[in-house]
Amino acid sequence: MDLRYHWTILAIAALLMFAAEYRRSKTNLRFLRFAGATTKIPAITPCYYAFPPMIYLINGLLLWFEGGNFGRSYQAIMPQTQFLGLFAILIGILLRLWTLKTLGPAWTMSCLWWPQMPRIRRGPYRVCKHPEYLSRLLETSGVCVLFGQFPLLLANIIVQLVLISLILRIETPDIEQLRPEASQSSASQNTLQA
Repeated sequence: MDLRYHWTILAIAALLMFAAEYRRSKTNLRFLRFAGATTKIPAITPCYYAFPPMIYLINGLLLWFEGGNFGRSYQAIMPQTQFLGLFAILIGILLRLWTLKTLGPAWTMSCLWWPQMPRIRRGPYRVCKHPEYLSRLLETSGVCVLFGQFPLLLANIIVQLVLISLILRIETPDIEQLRPEASQSSASQNTLQA
């Protein structure tokens, strides 16, 4: 079976998701800038957020230029490997959706500093410090595994880890300064007392 068909469906779905994320980020960014947030690292974050669509594109280009099957039959990619790739993509997407829902209007594709922002410790942030970064690494790695592009998988992991470490070097000290998030019960008590 020709892998181009599978890649095309996956690429269209990913493109729609990236477009929705970009639109939400622009809306949230306008709100946060109006509220006084400032951009911390304008040079690195666009590269980071442009990288996952590039992984889809590179996989597609390799697929199209290698005759629709990466130079081997579809059956040569073991079903267990394909399942692992699909599983990583699914977990990455679900984790990212959970992260977006948890952050709400505070989520953007930019590294912002907004002193009034509480430090979030609910949702995926209960178990992972940076679920957004983990979700994108899982998704793009899953795409590479699904199509059997293991050299691209290695390059993906290296590039993303370098970009994430650069972002975290600047982002982490600011995150540590954020005030703890008010719990729901104390927030409702404060509302009742006012």
